[in-house]
Amino acid sequence: MTAKNHILQIAATDKITTSYAGLIPFLNALRNSDFPEKIEKIFGYKKRRQRGYSVSEKLLSILALIYSGGEHFTDIAQIERDEGLKELLNIKHLPAPSVISDFLNTVNTNDITEYYFLNIKEAVAYYRRNRIKTVTLDIDSVLSENDKEVSEWSYKKFKAFNPMFLVDETNGLVLAGIFRNGNASPQTDILRILKDVLAEIKKTECIEQIRVRIDSAGYQLEIIEFLESNKIDYTITGDSSSAKIELFKAISEDKWAKYDNEYEIAASKDFIRSGKKELPISLVVKRRLKKEIDLFGKYEYYYAVYNISMRNSKEIVKFHAHRANAENIFKALKGDFWLANFPCHSLEGNAFFMQIMISAYNLFGKLKEMLLEPQWRRHTLRTIRYRIIQVAGIVIRHGRRMILKINKRYRFLKEIIKSAKTSQYSFA
Repeated sequence: MTAKNHILQIAATDKITTSYAGLIPFLNALRNSDFPEKIEKIFGYKKRRQRGYSVSEKLLSILALIYSGGEHFTDIAQIERDEGLKELLNIKHLPAPSVISDFLNTVNTNDITEYYFLNIKEAVAYYRRNRIKTVTLDIDSVLSENDKEVSEWSYKKFKAFNPMFLVDETNGLVLAGIFRNGNASPQTDILRILKDVLAEIKKTECIEQIRVRIDSAGYQLEIIEFLESNKIDYTITGDSSSAKIELFKAISEDKWAKYDNEYEIAASKDFIRSGKKELPISLVVKRRLKKEIDLFGKYEYYYAVYNISMRNSKEIVKFHAHRANAENIFKALKGDFWLANFPCHSLEGNAFFMQIMISAYNLFGKLKEMLLEPQWRRHTLRTIRYRIIQVAGIVIRHGRRMILKINKRYRFLKEIIKSAKTSQYSFA
């Protein structure tokens, strides 16, 4: 028996409504934070007209757009038409897409550098506030495919940008990011980003141990020398060369130990050379049987360089393998924070937007900690957007107060109520 569809009737209402009831506490908390003040202190001079939008208002509008699920600057019109959100936050208008685009097109390299160091200082301040003792830093670059005129062809044969990030997967932070075009060499900027972040970290008095993980792009004498001289624990994926394979083949069979069902591991020594300079290095080597034996031998070899203070080979291999966990941050940046969708047509605009993106990611982590219960901290923006941010509500006036009403049966009503109460307090 086939059931007949109900005839749906849709009618307009004069009631003030919102489609983003759960976004309001997030935006309220951001306005009560010290973020707008810091932005104005650095970039306030860029406000062109006395009656125009401040720089912090433009940036907060971009954050609202990202958190709400917008994919282009034109989507800000969706928030602009949300009367309930504007009533509750006492906002008359949001900047038009053209206003935001025009602002990003006026930034210069000095502005990008200022924001770059602001993000580093803000991320390191988290360590200071939370008395973090050990940090593990991962460095990697991420290709962002696009067809913009200013982008260059990458090594993967498509046009892209190729930004580099230094992240802390354990604490869910992006400490720094350097915007680069698609043709940038993987080795470029690794030492620079390391020096900039570590210089700021060393100003803290709480961090007792720093560990660094880098892929094969970090296999450079200057980088290893820098880490050694600063007594920093590190693992770096080694390059693949025929000379190294011969070195590994010469390792005595009794030196190999079973690691798991697939790999065996062994320790070795070698030198890394650059010009006339050379540096002794310690290696931990992994090998596994090839599926098909060829003329080059029956094993596939992989290895990492490490410093002498990390002595246990199995722990070193396990530690370095956790580099893959940082991919969760890059996945979130691509899926939720526009890393796969740079919005500007100029390199400078996109470079500055990337710094906004890093702010958006790190601030969202702070907002989760402040507004939601601990079990919510592991959830991505996409999950929180679906469960809490994109929720319908009705705004009513009661005396001099504005009240947001949400269906009493809504599953996460308690979380929204709690976040609304907490958002009234300032946070750094």
